[in-house]
Amino acid sequence: MEYTEESHVLALAAPRALQIRNALHDKNPTFYPEEMLRSYKGAKGIYRFYGSGNSIANEVFNTPHGYWPEIRETMLGWFERFL
Repeated sequence: MEYTEESHVLALAAPRALQIRNALHDKNPTFYPEEMLRSYKGAKGIYRFYGSGNSIANEVFNTPHGYWPEIRETMLGWFERFL
Protein backbone atom coordinates (compact mmCIF):
# COMPACT_ATOMS: atom_id res chain seq x y z
CA MET A 1 0.00 0.00 0.00
CA GLU A 2 1.24 3.46 -0.78
CA TYR A 3 -0.06 5.47 2.19
CA THR A 4 -0.64 3.02 5.01
CA GLU A 5 -0.02 -0.51 6.16
CA GLU A 6 -2.70 -3.14 5.67
CA SER A 7 -2.76 -3.67 9.43
CA HIS A 8 -3.90 -0.07 9.89
CA VAL A 9 -6.75 -0.55 7.43
CA LEU A 10 -7.83 -3.75 9.21
CA ALA A 11 -7.66 -1.95 12.57
CA LEU A 12 -10.23 0.59 11.37
CA ALA A 13 -12.82 -2.04 12.30
CA ALA A 14 -11.70 -2.00 15.95
CA PRO A 15 -13.24 -2.61 18.40
CA ARG A 16 -15.82 -4.47 16.27
CA ALA A 17 -15.25 -8.14 15.46
CA LEU A 18 -12.92 -8.98 12.59
CA GLN A 19 -12.10 -12.45 11.33
CA ILE A 20 -9.32 -13.06 8.77
CA ARG A 21 -9.20 -16.31 6.81
CA ASN A 22 -6.40 -17.47 4.51
CA ALA A 23 -5.83 -20.45 2.24
CA LEU A 24 -2.39 -22.04 2.06
CA HIS A 25 -2.81 -22.75 -1.64
CA ASP A 26 -3.99 -19.30 -2.73
CA LYS A 27 -2.20 -18.19 -5.90
CA ASN A 28 -2.54 -14.45 -5.23
CA PRO A 29 0.51 -13.05 -3.36
CA THR A 30 -1.72 -10.45 -1.70
CA PHE A 31 -3.39 -13.23 0.26
CA TYR A 32 -0.31 -15.25 1.25
CA PRO A 33 -0.70 -16.36 4.87
CA GLU A 34 2.68 -14.88 5.88
CA GLU A 35 1.60 -11.43 4.71
CA MET A 36 -1.78 -11.64 6.36
CA LEU A 37 -0.22 -12.87 9.60
CA ARG A 38 2.01 -9.79 9.64
CA SER A 39 -1.02 -7.56 9.09
CA TYR A 40 -3.05 -9.46 11.68
CA LYS A 41 -0.36 -9.03 14.34
CA GLY A 42 -0.23 -5.28 13.71
CA ALA A 43 -4.01 -4.91 13.85
CA LYS A 44 -4.23 -7.09 16.97
CA GLY A 45 -2.09 -4.57 18.86
CA ILE A 46 -4.61 -1.85 18.09
CA TYR A 47 -7.47 -4.15 19.08
CA ARG A 48 -5.73 -4.73 22.41
CA PHE A 49 -5.43 -0.96 22.87
CA TYR A 50 -9.23 -0.78 22.64
CA GLY A 51 -9.58 -3.69 25.09
CA SER A 52 -11.01 -5.96 22.41
CA GLY A 53 -8.12 -8.31 21.64
CA ASN A 54 -10.53 -11.27 21.58
CA SER A 55 -12.56 -9.65 18.80
CA ILE A 56 -9.97 -10.27 16.09
CA ALA A 57 -8.90 -13.67 14.80
CA ASN A 58 -6.81 -15.17 12.02
CA GLU A 59 -6.96 -18.74 10.76
CA VAL A 60 -5.18 -20.48 7.88
CA PHE A 61 -6.72 -23.40 5.98
CA ASN A 62 -5.04 -26.07 3.87
CA THR A 63 -7.18 -25.25 0.83
CA PRO A 64 -7.08 -23.13 -2.32
CA HIS A 65 -8.82 -19.75 -2.31
CA GLY A 66 -12.57 -20.04 -1.82
CA TYR A 67 -15.32 -20.68 0.70
CA TRP A 68 -14.69 -24.35 1.34
CA PRO A 69 -16.85 -26.19 3.90
CA GLU A 70 -14.26 -25.97 6.70
CA ILE A 71 -13.87 -22.23 6.13
CA ARG A 72 -17.63 -21.69 6.02
CA GLU A 73 -18.08 -23.60 9.29
CA THR A 74 -15.65 -21.38 11.18
CA MET A 75 -17.20 -18.29 9.60
CA LEU A 76 -20.67 -19.32 10.73
CA GLY A 77 -19.40 -19.94 14.26
CA TRP A 78 -17.82 -16.49 14.27
CA PHE A 79 -21.04 -14.90 13.03
CA GLU A 80 -23.02 -16.67 15.71
CA ARG A 81 -20.60 -15.49 18.38
CA PHE A 82 -20.43 -11.83 17.36
CA LEU A 83 -23.58 -11.10 15.39
